[in-house]
Amino acid sequence: MSFFTHYLSLQTEPQFLKFPATEMGANASSTAEEPAGPRSRPRLEDIPESCVALVLSYLDPPEIAKIARINRAFRAASTADFIWVPKLPSNFEYILSKLPDQALRDKGKMDMYARLCRPITFDGGTKEVWIDKRSGGVCLAISSKAMAITGIDDRRYWNHIPTDESRFQTVAYLHQIWWLQVDGELDFQLPKGTYSLFFRLHLGKVGKRLGRRVCNHDNVHGWELKPAQFQLTTQNGHRAVTRCMIENLGNWANYHVGEFVVEDPNSSTKVKFSLTQIDCTHTKGGLCVDSVLIRPSSLGKEVLSVDGEACRKPFVDNAAGAVIGDEEIHANGQDESDSQRHRPIISGEQLDIEAYAALYTGRTKTTRLLFIADKCGAPSMELEALRMAYDEIKKGEDTQLFGEVIGKINVRLGPNYGLDNAWADAVDQRAESRKEKLENELNAYRTNLIKESIRMGYNDFGDFFYAHGRLGEAFKNYIRTRDYCTTSKHIIHMCLNAILVSIEMGQFTHVTSYVGKAEQAVDGLDPVTIAKLRCAAGLSHLEGKKYKLAARKFLEVGPELGNNYTEIIAPQDVATYGTLCALASFDRSELKASFYLSKVIDNTNFRNFLELVPEIRELINDFYTSHYASCLEYLGNLKTNLLLDIHLHDHVETLYEQIRNKALIQYTLPFVSVDLNMMANAFNTCVTGLEKELDALITNDQIQVIICTCCLCKYIASFLALYGKHVSYACVTSTGMILQARIDSHNKILYARHADQRNGTFQRALQTGNEFDRELRAMLLRANLIKHDYNLKAQRKY
Repeated sequence: MSFFTHYLSLQTEPQFLKFPATEMGANASSTAEEPAGPRSRPRLEDIPESCVALVLSYLDPPEIAKIARINRAFRAASTADFIWVPKLPSNFEYILSKLPDQALRDKGKMDMYARLCRPITFDGGTKEVWIDKRSGGVCLAISSKAMAITGIDDRRYWNHIPTDESRFQTVAYLHQIWWLQVDGELDFQLPKGTYSLFFRLHLGKVGKRLGRRVCNHDNVHGWELKPAQFQLTTQNGHRAVTRCMIENLGNWANYHVGEFVVEDPNSSTKVKFSLTQIDCTHTKGGLCVDSVLIRPSSLGKEVLSVDGEACRKPFVDNAAGAVIGDEEIHANGQDESDSQRHRPIISGEQLDIEAYAALYTGRTKTTRLLFIADKCGAPSMELEALRMAYDEIKKGEDTQLFGEVIGKINVRLGPNYGLDNAWADAVDQRAESRKEKLENELNAYRTNLIKESIRMGYNDFGDFFYAHGRLGEAFKNYIRTRDYCTTSKHIIHMCLNAILVSIEMGQFTHVTSYVGKAEQAVDGLDPVTIAKLRCAAGLSHLEGKKYKLAARKFLEVGPELGNNYTEIIAPQDVATYGTLCALASFDRSELKASFYLSKVIDNTNFRNFLELVPEIRELINDFYTSHYASCLEYLGNLKTNLLLDIHLHDHVETLYEQIRNKALIQYTLPFVSVDLNMMANAFNTCVTGLEKELDALITNDQIQVIICTCCLCKYIASFLALYGKHVSYACVTSTGMILQARIDSHNKILYARHADQRNGTFQRALQTGNEFDRELRAMLLRANLIKHDYNLKAQRKY
């Protein structure tokens, strides 16, 4: 403002600059308070407007906005077009063409500049452009929906989730994938200059609970093994490649890809960019892809990566008033706090119904959605499940189930999800004609006495009744094909159909029977069929509460299963059911020798299933490594969603109780004495609650220790503990059961009741000697009886 200062110095009395006590942002100058009359001093409004405008042209737009608040003269001067023309980007006409309303072209340049500082969406709302309010540099953002993401159409791998942490209100979330590839391109007319490109990424699923930000880290895995590759190319052959680890768990981070130069501002610049991690030796998951940012390099200090070492420098984004200074820009994902990064703990967030339903096909998809609607207890989740069930049913021909869903919806989803009589009548008419046709064909086959045709006829009838929800009739027709099966494959096909219908009807005794029959047809078994039969057997044992047998069946399922049995079970279910049943039923030796070492770590079959459910994998690791608090926390977070599983919900409480009891037993087993305070800390519980749990286990004779809580024993133990004495006694509990124990109740120390190994060995040796002596005497007696021919013959009875 040297020109402005020089102008003021020419005034005779510079003391005229008397501002009010308030800030300079007042609407009127201080001169307005002076009485009317001949002016004795020059005032601010005496400065020529053209002079003020010339001064303002040297300032940045934010400074111009502040100066314009002094008085009306300054405000009028700030609207001069010649001030704003140099500050507008050279392509502002091209940017304005993206606006749906072209009325802005008739307004002043200041209004144009103000509008361009706010984001302008184009390409269907998937891209935004704006200018930096201080420098006028052009910035762009490309949404994840505008990118080509491998597997985005399969909800088992990706899905779009809403969030207010994105300028586009949605991000792409990766559940799990082997081949990560995100490609995008931009064709835009940019001003001349150098631009930087960034990927905006986040590890963990962001959301809100009770108005507070939460981050679900349950699915984050695989990023610490290999670096990801970021790449950009331009039409003139320029190429930039950056390889870095994706880290910074729980925070949004801008990963610098590279820079490119625009030399011709009058033509479009084509930029292609990509993010890849295609090492298929491991899966990746838990990544949120928000957008790609392009901005002039002059707006922030560059982030360079030299020989794999990152140089992180401050970077502030003032575009459109959105400050992203809190986010870190990474060249290789390195962060100072990453070395202290803790293993993520999952959050018990609400079940993603859409992603869950995408795992299944056929009738089981509908029945699982209806089960969730009945059991969830949350109106929003219930309506979402019913809506998806309604849409799924209308793809089939089950009008009976359709009526059931309509009754549950009860007009709560609006007129579009009401009773569709026209659809139901059309389906019923087609069903009648189809049934009549099948009957005629079957009668013709019976007349011709062709076994294969009769078998196919009954099989078609079974498919027909199954599609229309008449499961009993379907089961009868599938069973009738048994008399007309001529090969092993025919028998297996019949058994699989019978198993499918039996599971839908809940008749698991039939499931066990037909699994056994199918396994006897060895010639027709292939790996996929074997995997299906083991899954069915596992479900049958699970329903019968035979958890150990169920665990063994699920652990034997091969990777050939894949998505070939989604009409019954998903691969994620195999991992979940098998793990929970094994932890609840296997003892320590089986977990160590059979389950954990050979059937999980070395057995790549089950490990492939575990990779689909990372929280289950972490649960196993925590249980085996005795991190019980973390293990039980995983179980607690999973419980809500497991209670919505159609096969597991009746067994969750039992399995959880057995797993917790097994953890308590496993903790006490190696020790002669146990500090209850340390044990309570290890299980993240209170000492009082822990005592009750241990008391129940002791009553069941599962732990050979005792905690006495009666007043007399507490008094005696506390008194003797003052002198360092540990008491041995017999205590009668409230159940009347006498248990031998040693306890320091004052210090809360448990003493295990271990057998005297030396005395036990002597006792077993004496017992063996006595048995040998008795058997030897019996043999001598028999020999003497035979020697003296002293035999008593039994009399024959007629």
